[in-house]
Amino acid sequence: MNCKEIPALSRENIILYIASGDPDKVTEALLSLFLNKVDKDLAIMYCKLAMQSPDFNIRRLGICGMGHIARVYGVSDTGVFDEYIAKFKKCKNPKIQASLRDALDDFKIFIKA
Repeated sequence: MNCKEIPALSRENIILYIASGDPDKVTEALLSLFLNKVDKDLAIMYCKLAMQSPDFNIRRLGICGMGHIARVYGVSDTGVFDEYIAKFKKCKNPKIQASLRDALDDFKIFIKA
């Protein structure tokens, strides 16, 4: 595993990196957006787009992003992600299931009823 510090990118750079289509830049932009309080609506939008990506790793990052958004930005419920949660619960891939479990655990911890 290659670990490195994720810089806090500006909103503009996040949009540029994602628009580039380069998987490394997209990953860096999504991580920055999900881990740093930049723009909640942008984070939710790109999280949803990531979960629709044909790139498996970007899709998994989108799933993880749901939990990070709950922790970093705060959400009142899972409503904005219910469609994706239902979709990925049906997926048989163990890596997808593990990422989804982590996100659902984050929801349990960070969404206050």
